[in-house]
Amino acid sequence: MLLLIALLHLTPPPSGVPERPVRFNEGARVLSLNIRLERHPEGTRLVPSSPSPTLPDWFQAAPCRALERLEDASQREPHQEWNIAAEVLMDQGKPVLLLTRDALRSMSQDPEPTSQENPEESTSRSEQSEADEIAARLRAAAGPMLRAGTTTTAPLPDDVSRAARVVDRQGRLVLCDNGLPRFVPEGAGQVGVVYPILPCRIRTALSRVVGRQGEGVRIRITGRIHRYRETDWLRPERFQLVRTGR
Repeated sequence: MLLLIALLHLTPPPSGVPERPVRFNEGARVLSLNIRLERHPEGTRLVPSSPSPTLPDWFQAAPCRALERLEDASQREPHQEWNIAAEVLMDQGKPVLLLTRDALRSMSQDPEPTSQENPEESTSRSEQSEADEIAARLRAAAGPMLRAGTTTTAPLPDDVSRAARVVDRQGRLVLCDNGLPRFVPEGAGQVGVVYPILPCRIRTALSRVVGRQGEGVRIRITGRIHRYRETDWLRPERFQLVRTGR
């Protein structure tokens, strides 16, 4: 069963009681976290708005449509803080956040109210109110939320359309320029298709497979497709080596 992580209103502990860093696990859920975006050569970083000894200084963001929309919005409002919900993936021991809904503007960053409001501002507020209502439904579906910690619970339903899936697809592993594995499916209609793989524990395992058996090793894989900047990324759920006969 998945672990649930709710990061909400991190307040100082009682005097003399040190805060412990949150332990992240693959498949855990971040229900609510205020962040700023930081562009980095290795990819977008999600920086917690309020530094805390319980959290990393920054999280790597996994490629997906919600991240693409957040990056575009952040370019228009570079100093805006955002509230996110995400699923945790683990890449070589480090947590990576895969957004499970579109980011919401942090309420603390709202502009001062004015005496007059034009129709465009009214529409924007209406859309934001609808987004807040969606977020409230997500949190209600998650059950009791903790200040910081973990508990077992049913999976939180994502406020995103279901991504396309790859089911028991056979293909080969190849390496990209930075040495990370990519999946090349075989079969009719798959010519020229190459899936980069989202950072996660299974990608780490696939890297070890390529290291032992060499590039071009054949596998069967099942997973979900997340689209980002016109590229389809594969988030693997399981894989199996295909044994070749003599």
